[in-house]
Amino acid sequence: MVNDYNEDEIKGMQKLIRESIRDYLSIMGYKNVDHTSDRLVNDNRNRIIQLLNKPMGGTLAPEEIAEMLIIQDLRKRNNTEEAAATTAPLIYG
Repeated sequence: MVNDYNEDEIKGMQKLIRESIRDYLSIMGYKNVDHTSDRLVNDNRNRIIQLLNKPMGGTLAPEEIAEMLIIQDLRKRNNTEEAAATTAPLIYG
């Protein structure tokens, strides 16, 4: 089963993901959360669409996608220690 989301649905999900990223980064004490959340969502737009279109991808909560994007961004910047420290509070917090 492949989902076929229209542009409004994708924008709506991106908005929810962006809000979740802002919330998480604020809790983690980051500054410039608006810029960072916008950058993460904009830079990963195609990946978000691909994820949503996978079987069962539409069942992921925006918070789960936000967590994935934050952790991947930290790892991409070679900050694996911070990514590992972030994983547990986000997932289990």
